[in-house]
Amino acid sequence: MNSNKSKAEWSYGTIQFREFVNRHGAFLRLISHNPDSKHLWNCICSAMDWMDIAVGHLDTTEINRHEWRDMCMQVHSYISCIDIVFECVKQLHRYLIDEKSTPFYGDSSIFNDIRLGRDDNEYFKDIRAAFGAHPVDLKEKNKSITKKRYASWPTTHTYSEYDFSVLLYSDSQSEPDIHFGFKLEQLESFFEKRYGYLEEIEKTIQNMKENFDFVNKQKVILKQSDPLAQLQILKQENEKRFNCDYYDEVINWLIIFFETDFTEVANKNHIECFRKKLLSGIDELYNNLQKVNEKDLAIEEYLRPKYSFQGGFGYAFAQISSHAQGHTHKRIIGVENVISALDEFIVFNWDSVQELYWLIIIGLHIKNGSIE
Repeated sequence: MNSNKSKAEWSYGTIQFREFVNRHGAFLRLISHNPDSKHLWNCICSAMDWMDIAVGHLDTTEINRHEWRDMCMQVHSYISCIDIVFECVKQLHRYLIDEKSTPFYGDSSIFNDIRLGRDDNEYFKDIRAAFGAHPVDLKEKNKSITKKRYASWPTTHTYSEYDFSVLLYSDSQSEPDIHFGFKLEQLESFFEKRYGYLEEIEKTIQNMKENFDFVNKQKVILKQSDPLAQLQILKQENEKRFNCDYYDEVINWLIIFFETDFTEVANKNHIECFRKKLLSGIDELYNNLQKVNEKDLAIEEYLRPKYSFQGGFGYAFAQISSHAQGHTHKRIIGVENVISALDEFIVFNWDSVQELYWLIIIGLHIKNGSIE
């Protein structure tokens, strides 16, 4: 056997591809929701999962050459893992690059078997078939005639030009048997070339994202003086441009704030100061969406102030936050723990759980010195 490569030694990995996809996940899910297109995101997820499984079992050092029954199935498994990866790559190519073509079509640089006159893709299909996929139902095409052959079990080092080989028996007594096989270094080259094609897939996705961003930058987002009207517009634009859950959550919290009626006059100045901070957040959202610049938002620090209270504060605050988002009026356990921690900074007089929630947020900011 000329090569013993372990699964940790492949030059390119699905880990890198998965990380790349995760960075572009929102964009890929967004374009997948187009009713006129195929569901690209589902295809990519399936491909990543199966490539992870297949590459995890690509280890020629585990092939047992001393027990031929084990060897037969281990070689078949090894070939099948390569086949899984190539099928995933082909499907990604069809979805992203050209649905009518196959990558490496016509390339005969690896196996180069002029006797069969087949390119590497076809030759690999023959290897897969003869070494376990359907060894008793092989077809040999010669001009317009299709002949059947049957494979023996694999052997190793029987023929010098192969690491693994089989005899292909003919179903015709006039046709001679032929030997057929491969070198491991050939299969590794075949695999690495197709596995490395994921880099081309990445380039295609990157180009799609850049083109998408360029088109959206030319579309001017409508500006409104009313905060709630502006936020509704930004919510729709986020769905079109980013499909970003993080941005959507921030926008939803801002909508809740600007929909909340505040009843206690004594809190007016604190509320107005906080309101100005959130208005700047709307501008920040607008600018990022207009420039198609998806990044962390500075306004988030005002929506999620830090606190170090112990005891039941965190549990009660989490309940209040959940109720504020759901507009529910269920009884909150431990609300007195929250009020007692902040009542020196804000007057707790409220008509809704939303108002209570924002009074807590504002009280935390006053305590932390981030607003007056």
